[in-house]
Amino acid sequence: MTSISINVNISQFPTYVLIKELRNRIDDNLHDPEPQDDLLLNVFTEEEKNDLLAALNRVPYDDTIRNGV
Repeated sequence: MTSISINVNISQFPTYVLIKELRNRIDDNLHDPEPQDDLLLNVFTEEEKNDLLAALNRVPYDDTIRNGV
């Protein structure tokens, strides 16, 4: 298997991509039987994580944003 590594700046990603990633991380932390360890998310209570997830779920982050619709 061949791999390629490149360095990118976080500012190169559109905001909707970052929101989607954050949503996925919170969802994983809440619902995965073996969530990835996340030092920041471990500080929040389950209620706080659910509140964050609910807020992020209200943000459109799909192709409609990328396409400017």
